[in-house]
Amino acid sequence: MDPPATTIPLYSNESAPPLAGRVLLRLARVSFSLCLVSYPLRYRITLIERPLPPVYRDYTDLLLFLPDILLLATLLFWFPSVVLRKKQIRLKPAAFSTLITLLVGLILLSALFAEDRPLSFYYLARTFGLFGLYLFLVNEVRRLDDIALALAIQIFIQSVIGLGQAWQQSSLGLTAIGEHILDPAVSGVSIIGAGDERTLRAYGLADHPNILGGSLAFGLILYLGWIVGRIYHPGFSRSSLFVVLPATAVFASGLATLFLTYSRSAWLAFAVSLLFIFMMLYVRNQKQALVTTAAILATGLILLLPIGIQSLNYVSSRVNIQNSFQAVYYEKYSLDERAALNRAANQIFADHAILGVGPGGYPSAIQREYPDFEYDYQPPHIVLLEAAGETGIFGGLVFAILTVLPWVSMWINRGHLKFKPDLIFTSGSLMAVTLVGIFDYYPWLLAPGRYWLWTIWGLWGAFYVLSFREIRDE
Repeated sequence: MDPPATTIPLYSNESAPPLAGRVLLRLARVSFSLCLVSYPLRYRITLIERPLPPVYRDYTDLLLFLPDILLLATLLFWFPSVVLRKKQIRLKPAAFSTLITLLVGLILLSALFAEDRPLSFYYLARTFGLFGLYLFLVNEVRRLDDIALALAIQIFIQSVIGLGQAWQQSSLGLTAIGEHILDPAVSGVSIIGAGDERTLRAYGLADHPNILGGSLAFGLILYLGWIVGRIYHPGFSRSSLFVVLPATAVFASGLATLFLTYSRSAWLAFAVSLLFIFMMLYVRNQKQALVTTAAILATGLILLLPIGIQSLNYVSSRVNIQNSFQAVYYEKYSLDERAALNRAANQIFADHAILGVGPGGYPSAIQREYPDFEYDYQPPHIVLLEAAGETGIFGGLVFAILTVLPWVSMWINRGHLKFKPDLIFTSGSLMAVTLVGIFDYYPWLLAPGRYWLWTIWGLWGAFYVLSFREIRDE
C-alpha cells in the first residue's frame, strides 16, 4: 500500500465565511482551465533580452507566456481558498510527491551554483510555479470531468488552425496571437520532403510542429478517457449523446491534426499509449470500455483515411521507408544533429556531474565548450540526459526514479487499486509524455512541455490516490 500522505498544515481564520473559500476555489478552477487551454501557445512577452548569438534567443531571453499569467492567477486564488476552507495541502501520493519535492530542491541547489545564474533562477521560479500547479491538481482534481472542457477547447482551437495551415500550405494571418509566419519555401520553416515535393507541417499556434504534436497526443489520450468515462457514468442517458457525439468529432479533428504535425515522437507516444490502454482495459475485464474506445478511435481513423492516403509519400519519409533517413536530406540532417547534440551533452554532463550546468543552461554550455559546433545550439534530445546535465547526477537519478515509480507502484498495488478510465487513460498520457522525452527535450525545458509534464504528474497522483480511496469505500 502507498504510505500515508504527507501534509503541510495551514492555519485558518475561524471567522472566515466558507462561501469566500468556495468562491476563490471556483476562480482557481476557472483560471486553471484557461491555463490548460493556453498550454501550446507560443505567444509570449519578452521580459529581458539576453542575446548570445548564435544561440536561439528563446533559450537565453527571459520570457513570460500566457499560461504563466494564468497559473499565477490560479495559485493566487487557490492558496487563500485553502486557508478559508480550513483544509490541508496534502503531498500525495507520499513517495511520488516526496521525490518531486526533492527534485525541486536539487534544481534550487543547481541554480545557486550555475554559471548563468539569472537564467537559472528564471527557470527555478518557473519550477516553483509548476510545483504549485502539481499541488493544486493532486489536492483539487477528482475526475477527468474537471478538465474535459478545457481539453476540448484546446484541441479544437489548435486543430482548426493546424488543419487550415496544412490545407493552405501557409500561415493564416494570426501573427497577432502568436502564429508563426509560415512559408514552405523559407529556410527555418519545418517541412517534410519526399523527392522533389515539400509539405508544410501543422504548427497551430505552437512554436514547432513537434510541440503541437506532443500537446495533441497528451491531450487526446486524456480527452478520450473522459469520453469513455462519460459513456459509462451511471448518469449517462440518451441526452448525453448530444455531448458525446460532438466530443468524438473534436477528438477526430485532433487526431487528424496530430497526423499532420508529422511528429514521429508524438505518433509513437500516442500509438504505444493506446496499446497500453487497450491492454489495461482487457486485463481489468472492462470489455465494454475497450470496445467503446476502439469505436471512437476507429471513427477518427476513418475520417483521417483520405488525408493519410494523400500523404503516404511524406509518411514514408518520416518512418524510413526506402532508406529515407539517409536518402532525404532533411531527415538525415535532423538525425545527425540529434546525435551530435547528445554526444556534446554527454561530455558536458561528465564535466559537471555533481551540480550540473544549472537549469536552462545546456545551450549556452554547448556554445562555450564547442564554439565551432556545426549545428544549432540546443539541449540534448533526451529528457533524462537534460535533467542530469542541468541538475547533476542526483537530479538525474531522482528524475529517473520519478519516471519508473508510477509503474512500479501500480504493479505492486494492483490488487488495491480500482482501475477506472480516469486512472487508466491518465497513465496512458503519462506513458506518452515519458516516451516523447526519450526523443525530444521540450517536456523538460520549453514551457508547453513543462506544463504538460507537471500537469500529467499531478493528474496521475490525484487519480492514483482516489483509486485507493474508492476501494476502501466499497
